[in-house]
Amino acid sequence: MGFLLGLIQDFVTQYELIGIMAFVKSLIGYGLGTMALYRSIWHRNLRIIFIFCLYFLHFYIYYYIKLNSITVSNLHFLEIIFFHAILCFSILLIVDKSIMKNGVSR
Repeated sequence: MGFLLGLIQDFVTQYELIGIMAFVKSLIGYGLGTMALYRSIWHRNLRIIFIFCLYFLHFYIYYYIKLNSITVSNLHFLEIIFFHAILCFSILLIVDKSIMKNGVSR
């Protein structure tokens, strides 16, 4: 499912990097699936940290490939990744608190 959604996202948003979102979303989907297997034994805080790390990994891989031909300082590179990870993670927590019954933070 993640591969298909990532491929559609690539076709719509960035034709020059076809397949990168499909690859990244497949990796992250695998990580989230692994987390779901251990949901009952992992503490809530550990699950939240794991999800944030997956977001960080997602954007790290994506921007590493996207910005490969552009000279960007390491600090700026990490700022971009951290900003996107926090933004997406915040949206996840808002949706989790307002819509989901058995969400991530419960």
